Amino acid sequence: MHPAQRVTEVAERMARAEEGEQPAAAGAVLAALGLLPAPVHRWAVRHVYHRRFFGAVISVLPGRRRPVRIGGARLTTVFPVLSLAEGVGLAVGVLSWGDAAGFGVTTDSALLPDAAAFADRLLHAFDALEAPALGEPSLRGW
Repeated sequence: MHPAQRVTEVAERMARAEEGEQPAAAGAVLAALGLLPAPVHRWAVRHVYHRRFFGAVISVLPGRRRPVRIGGARLTTVFPVLSLAEGVGLAVGVLSWGDAAGFGVTTDSALLPDAAAFADRLLHAFDALEAPALGEPSLRGW
């Protein structure tokens, strides 16, 4: 599938998913969990979030749009670090920062033994998306 077509299809699928009732229901459940005492909350989360319900954690995190300085130096790059749920071997985070985005991949080597291959495929997929946008040939020849 051509990268532009892939981006369009993903955007359309995400829009349809957001229009449904599941996101609102999930938000209500999370809000209710947040009201529980810490020990009950911990127990509930451990029993709900495991591989039976999902195989990976993917999170898009909005970051700062304006420059941030630490000790006078401008912070230009950030990388999210996501924790893994029990029994889930992959977490991918995307954190926007200014006009860029940082990607972080967390894996459990027992559940995803070839994390390097996954990372290589992820980079290859981004190269395939970026090259046509820049008017250059992509790695896949599109």
